[in-house]
Amino acid sequence: MKKDTGGKESQVQKERRPAMKTKLIKRMFTLTAITGWFLVLAVSGKAQSTYTITMQLSELSTNTPVTGATVVLNNETKLSDSTGKVIFTVPAANCLNCTVKYYYRITKEGYISVNDSVALKSNKQILVIMKPITYNVAFMVSNGKTTILGARVDFNSQTINTNAQGIAEFTGVKPAENLPYTVTRAQYRTVSGTVTVRGNMSVPVYMTLEGTNQVVFYVKNRADESLLSNAVIVFNNDTLLTDAEGKAVFTGVKPDVSNNYSVYKNSFNEVTGSLIASTDLSRSILLDSLQISFLVTDGNRQLENAEVTFNGEKRKTGAGGMAVFRGVNSGQHLPYEVTLEGYYPRSGNIDVNRSSFMVTVVMILKTTDTLLQNNEPGKEINIYPNPFKGDLYIDNDGMIKRVEVFNVLGKREIVMTPSAGSVIYLNTASLKAGMYLIKVTDSDNQTHVFKMLKE
Repeated sequence: MKKDTGGKESQVQKERRPAMKTKLIKRMFTLTAITGWFLVLAVSGKAQSTYTITMQLSELSTNTPVTGATVVLNNETKLSDSTGKVIFTVPAANCLNCTVKYYYRITKEGYISVNDSVALKSNKQILVIMKPITYNVAFMVSNGKTTILGARVDFNSQTINTNAQGIAEFTGVKPAENLPYTVTRAQYRTVSGTVTVRGNMSVPVYMTLEGTNQVVFYVKNRADESLLSNAVIVFNNDTLLTDAEGKAVFTGVKPDVSNNYSVYKNSFNEVTGSLIASTDLSRSILLDSLQISFLVTDGNRQLENAEVTFNGEKRKTGAGGMAVFRGVNSGQHLPYEVTLEGYYPRSGNIDVNRSSFMVTVVMILKTTDTLLQNNEPGKEINIYPNPFKGDLYIDNDGMIKRVEVFNVLGKREIVMTPSAGSVIYLNTASLKAGMYLIKVTDSDNQTHVFKMLKE
């Protein structure tokens, strides 16, 4: 029970008052200190307005700085400096202890692009590893005919010897222009050159024995000088096909010896020649498109607008009676047909073999008369029998100068200059059964054409 003092301060209370004041003052100081700590905390915890991102770009495996790389971050583009470093200042998060994310893209020729992001609560340093793009380069070493084992290939600061297939393959080669290489082998001449690497590739290397020379053929289309692949070249007792660059390389060619060559590609004319390889040399060969020309006549004049069907095409003859087909492939018994209104259709087969030529087609007018033209009054010429099996007979009154016999292809089979006599005997034993045109030239140089059938 609390003792009633009657409102008067007791002696004990008086004695305790200083101690209570002291405690109160201590509590006030403590509260002030605590309040001050909260104030300091509030000031020091204020959010930053920007962050700094420092990127260090380094190449995989070598750890060398990647300089000159293009870095895009927060719609800003910068290049990495000579140390591979690039720095961005970006807006910070808008609240305390919040995270903000930024996406970036890094590109450089010869490296795989990097697409990534970085999350920030404060300034940050990032190490970005960039992987270089590399390719495989295979050197294929031969003498142009057989592979060479054990050839030493120096390339891209490495040395590799060719295997049994004549191949030395280099991996991890960075894209570059004009990278030098050297190939050596005992008893062979050293070969040096450069290659531009933009992808996986094969490099053919042709080695020549000491004391011999190398001949390189380049085959082109004369029309546009485009390079022709898969052309067949026969030279130096060897046969090679041109590559995608129209090139074929012959090694081991003896000097001061004349060698014949033949160059051929389907649908082109064959080219032949000879050369002496006193030293290494190259020879450009221009091929002309193989063409077959049809000359259509009636035995006396060229026929215009005749339709010629050949090689899967239809063409009409011009004013000179000519229809030309270009780019014809070689082949045997290639069919053709010629039609013209008022004339009997003509057809046949021809053999095409590496060279252009002309086919003469003589059209026969649709008539039942044996005589086709120019039997003027007073100059009647009789030729009989028709059809015939043996000799032909021509009445001669001294006005006939020459007699010619043509087959249906326009090829002249017989020509003769008759001697004096009232009748000309024409031996036809060499003629096969079929239709023929007999062309008779008189003393006035007039021609008379007869259609005759041998049974």
